[in-house]
Amino acid sequence: MAKIHVANLLHKAADVAIQIDGARGYSQDTVLEWIYRYACRARLVDGAGEVHQMVLNRHLTDQKRDFLKWESAG
Repeated sequence: MAKIHVANLLHKAADVAIQIDGARGYSQDTVLEWIYRYACRARLVDGAGEVHQMVLNRHLTDQKRDFLKWESAG
């Protein structure tokens, strides 16, 4: 779950930073270009996030649990 969330958040943050910096963000003169390339690769490490989501959903369904529901106390 963390792999999916962190990789997507990193990619979104890098995208926003490049949009703020404008066209210069894509230039190899800035570190943003490297961060953006790394963020794109981070989403594919150990498989695509969509595949991980399907596997997690299948696992939680088999346990009769929902990803966004927690059992209440009492």
